[in-house]
Amino acid sequence: MVVATAGTTNTGAIDDLSGIKKVCEERDLWFHVDGAYGAFSKLAKLEVGSELDSIASCDSIALDCHKWLYTPFEAGLVLVRNHIILKNAFELTAEYLLDSELTDDLPLQRNFRAYGFPLTRELRWLKVWSVIMSYGRDGLSNAITRDILKADLLRELITNHPRFELLNKANLGVICFRFKGSDQQNDKILQALQDRQNFYLSRTAIHGIPVIRACFINRRSNLETVKNLIAEFDEIIDDLGFNN
Repeated sequence: MVVATAGTTNTGAIDDLSGIKKVCEERDLWFHVDGAYGAFSKLAKLEVGSELDSIASCDSIALDCHKWLYTPFEAGLVLVRNHIILKNAFELTAEYLLDSELTDDLPLQRNFRAYGFPLTRELRWLKVWSVIMSYGRDGLSNAITRDILKADLLRELITNHPRFELLNKANLGVICFRFKGSDQQNDKILQALQDRQNFYLSRTAIHGIPVIRACFINRRSNLETVKNLIAEFDEIIDDLGFNN
């Protein structure tokens, strides 16, 4: 089995899915895609990378609806091309489960306890269904497209800003950057931003370098929000007396 990533949580990077798929086919390996964050970008009305074209041919894919499907936390799922293989891997029969057995595993009458570790599950699917029914494919497509455009704008503003440097080049909704100063200065800038409570950005590290991470999954933000974020950063840097 080979696990490829379609949009890492840290930076939004996408593996060479087509190349990995080819290797899996040549060696008869299961091709699983971790699309928890980035797979839903396929709904966008923008070209976010040809690497994602191979998603449809994977054997299984993991998705987190609480990320780029705007569903309340938590709501993760896995899609499997051949559900019989999944069932054979997890199904467990016991005497006390005889009354729950189905004579036929029909699409609309499937016993999901046979498809994973938990014997019982919370009703997570209802909130996913509600989001899809409320916004539809076009509504979700428009929202994801707007998030990518907001990330594009922030990437452009950071690239052209004399005080900041961009640390990742992925073209999804994650932007990693830092103030051109010390790690301590970056920590103080981010803490001051969070203390103001107008924006919430997180911190992470790329190749051991501490960075500030912005991830766009808020439907209520817009392009003006991105411009206001940069303006607030400038205010904070001036207030802290950091000159570079």
